[in-house]
Amino acid sequence: MRRSFLLFRVPDLGTFGGLSLVAALITRSRAARPRARSCAGSLLSLGVVVPHAALNWLRLGAPERGLSCAEEAVKLKPQALCGHVACAAVLAAVDRAHDAQAALAGAVALKPHLDHAFVEAMIAYTDPTDAERFRVSLSAAGLKESGA
Repeated sequence: MRRSFLLFRVPDLGTFGGLSLVAALITRSRAARPRARSCAGSLLSLGVVVPHAALNWLRLGAPERGLSCAEEAVKLKPQALCGHVACAAVLAAVDRAHDAQAALAGAVALKPHLDHAFVEAMIAYTDPTDAERFRVSLSAAGLKESGA
């Protein structure tokens, strides 16, 4: 028997935002098959959910509410680039420029040639307003332009 898995994107939740939400729901569902819960748990352990929760608050225009998620993402998985990027964006959005630059420095330590093009490929938004809010926050944190 051939099995297939369907991966999809939920508009405006970022690349893995919708998938993270689905994973969280599956792990909490009693009806989910054990293998599905195991796969969903693995996704959650990758550090995908927490940074995207922070970015979703940024997207909703309430970055201060995502601040604890952003900081927790870096603590939980310091080797995950997404956590550092989310933390930098949220910190910049709440006018904590110095802390945002420090968070971005953590991301650059993991990926020395980090720029907007790479980050936008990693965390994509379908709504141009959300994408611009994210870009402005990361620029305020000191992220360099593509090719600079």
